[in-house]
Amino acid sequence: MEKKNKLIFIVLITFTIIVLGVLIYSIINTNLKNSDALKFKNEFMEYNDKTIEDLDEAYLFLNISEDNNVKYLNKKNVIKSLSSLDGIYLFGSPDNQYTREIVNSLFEKCKSKNIRIYYLNSNKIDEELESKIVSYIDYEEVERINVPFLIGIRDKEIYNIMNGTSEKTLKEDINGFIDKYTENNLVCSIDKC
Repeated sequence: MEKKNKLIFIVLITFTIIVLGVLIYSIINTNLKNSDALKFKNEFMEYNDKTIEDLDEAYLFLNISEDNNVKYLNKKNVIKSLSSLDGIYLFGSPDNQYTREIVNSLFEKCKSKNIRIYYLNSNKIDEELESKIVSYIDYEEVERINVPFLIGIRDKEIYNIMNGTSEKTLKEDINGFIDKYTENNLVCSIDKC
């Protein structure tokens, strides 16, 4: 009987350790995943109470969820990411009204279709990086990056590019962009646009 109790005790301790390990791993992993999402939320919502100096009007108010599926890029990993990670690449900035206009629609559409968004603040793109990005995508209609700049990449192929937008076509631009990305309408191969 004593051996049976020891065995039950060992099984319970082992089970408890495994459950606690999985729980701790899950919490740590969730916090790491949410750090980019939280950073994006804070970066964009910081402008909610500010005014555009030149126009003397308020920035578009955004209410961004912490569950926004954004992964930050940095200047060093942009080209590597473009060549290896599927998703929508957003080059924009929190102080750009057109970028702010598309954020909620972009998140809503991408979340419903389980599409990852990779983001780089366009204020961090210098001439050298812009030249590398434009050369990498090698698409004749893109000579410069206009904000917001979106690239849809899937299976190492470019499925859509949106290089800037106008206030009139903003909503239809973003909806059309996501629709083209999810369809099989290849814009160009990364090897040859």
